[in-house]
Amino acid sequence: LKPFWLQSDAVSSYTVPSTFLWASPSKPFQLLMTVVPLLVLLWLKASAQEHSCMVAPTAGRSWLQTHKNAKTRNAHDTLFLWRAFPATKTWISPHSTHGTTAELLTRPSLVSDKQSYYVKCDGSPSSYIEAASPISTDGGVTILAWVQAQDVERRAQTIFSNHEAGQRGGFSLHLEGSKVCGQVDGEGTRHKACGGQVEAHQWHLVGFRVHMFSSGGEDASSNPGTHLSIYLDGEVMSDVGAQNEPGFMPILNSHVKPLICASAKPLSEDNAQSNFAGFVHAIHVANYPYSEKFLNVRLAFDGMTYMGLPSYHDGDWSRSVEQRIDWPSGDNSDALHVLSFVPFANDEYIVQGVASSCEAAVSPCTQEKLYLSLYYKNTEGKTVTTDNYENNTMLVAELDASTGRLTRCWKMSPDAGKKERESHAGGIAYFDDYLYITSNGKDCTIYKYDISPARESSSLTSSSTSSSCGTMKSIGSFPVRASSFVSTVQIEKTRYIMTGKFCKDSENCKYQDGRRRRRSPPAKPYAYAYLLDEATGDIDTSSYMKYRLPYRAQGVDVDPLHQDLLVSMSYGDKQSQFRKYPLQECPYGESCDELQQSCPALMHPAGAEDLAMTSSGRLWSASESSARHYQKRARAWNNFFPFVYYTIPVWTNFSSVGSSTGWK
Repeated sequence: LKPFWLQSDAVSSYTVPSTFLWASPSKPFQLLMTVVPLLVLLWLKASAQEHSCMVAPTAGRSWLQTHKNAKTRNAHDTLFLWRAFPATKTWISPHSTHGTTAELLTRPSLVSDKQSYYVKCDGSPSSYIEAASPISTDGGVTILAWVQAQDVERRAQTIFSNHEAGQRGGFSLHLEGSKVCGQVDGEGTRHKACGGQVEAHQWHLVGFRVHMFSSGGEDASSNPGTHLSIYLDGEVMSDVGAQNEPGFMPILNSHVKPLICASAKPLSEDNAQSNFAGFVHAIHVANYPYSEKFLNVRLAFDGMTYMGLPSYHDGDWSRSVEQRIDWPSGDNSDALHVLSFVPFANDEYIVQGVASSCEAAVSPCTQEKLYLSLYYKNTEGKTVTTDNYENNTMLVAELDASTGRLTRCWKMSPDAGKKERESHAGGIAYFDDYLYITSNGKDCTIYKYDISPARESSSLTSSSTSSSCGTMKSIGSFPVRASSFVSTVQIEKTRYIMTGKFCKDSENCKYQDGRRRRRSPPAKPYAYAYLLDEATGDIDTSSYMKYRLPYRAQGVDVDPLHQDLLVSMSYGDKQSQFRKYPLQECPYGESCDELQQSCPALMHPAGAEDLAMTSSGRLWSASESSARHYQKRARAWNNFFPFVYYTIPVWTNFSSVGSSTGWK
């Protein structure tokens, strides 16, 4: 069976009509009227070639598919893409065959009605998936696999392989016991790397990266040759130079079709049977080494497709997710430290708030947890207030700050009030196992939630991330001057809840207690600090201190040690900024101008939202550019930075340093 992108009738044939070859009275006019239609037809042909691959095959519908990239971008191609689906997708080609015991299973989303699909391989010779055609590469290679092993005591289990039986050729990703291993055949030699340990009955992202460069290459000064790297759940486990191969080692390509869960060649002479026993969700193979930045990003394991890595770009062959990411560049290229992908992006949730259990901590804080507030908005712009979406309420996700994994999650309880359930979900703050979440800007309310296991609040139902999220409802609400974003801060060793409203410009900022004044003069944005009662966790709204903010502020916090005001700024598909200002109070009843920044702003990709400053010096944030809504709507964003990340503000005498950016 030929893959459909190689079938002769896949692309229409175009012939220039003879009527376009006119005999005109003037040669320039004749040339013009001949060339222009030709260019138009060539463009039509190119469009047909581009889109003809999007037509589904008429036969062979199956839930097992492979994908051959039809385009190139800087010679970087997706060689092979396989994902479990319930039926053939229009942008994907059918596989050649599969074993009789491969079984399709489903896993429901934790927060929506979507399904995640995977295939069970039972380890027998008849349990495998075979691709439609061989693959080859003239550069490096990256193999990524989303798998769950049922048995880690077996000697060897093949996850992916295109090794040839009886001779050298190809590359593979497999397990040896619990260790992750990759193997590649070169001209006259074979190399293998192993590292990390998987756990039985747990989902993992395992990867094998082959990076080749000759002398004079970008990494040649450190260790020229061929580097083999093993990755496990967003962390490098093994990075070795190929032995006995000091220079460039071309990969010896295979002529056999790739196999999933099996290999045409035994992994060792004394272990002829090496079929994988477990579950496989997806396999990606690229003809170049993925960047280490990308491979070192953790996954939230949120229960959906790719365990949290965005999947909604699969249908676009022009660029992989890895190639789409806009990493910071210039002087600040290393100032942002990425933890994990924003969870629930594949469920069409958009992150707004970030809080830390170490936020505004006085003493050293351990076992840090991150809290993200998210709201639902799909590609068409439907939200929780739209018919049939009333269950897609605001969502809170708890992540382990050391691993990036989802540990708990909650949606709004059916017993919560209508405003609370339909809230846009702005910023989020943390204190003593209380969460403070702002409503949308018009409501000007902060809701308080109790998530303490010790207090056993009746407003909280348990969260089991293996099957579903729990529910929560507020135990208090507090009217404030502005409520787009919020943080717990320390000002002169006293804790406050600091909140503010997003103002695009002065006209957008006309508000007073949440109500717009039609005849109000142009307004200025401020952050408001309300005293926090540390005994009860309540907010004292009887008075406040205010601090001038720049327009387009999306988050605010205070450095507890140096008493500087920290601000995140973003709007639409434009660069974000982190700014640092002196913490200077604006007198009550007065209007104040924006202060001069303490150091140059940290520029980075679009979508920066809320802030959370910790006692360790980390300033956390997250980007809403991860959202499917922004990436797939008609006016899609160009920037793509789908991460939870942090930076560390640096305090220096900038007048003497000059070029220092103030961030690391």
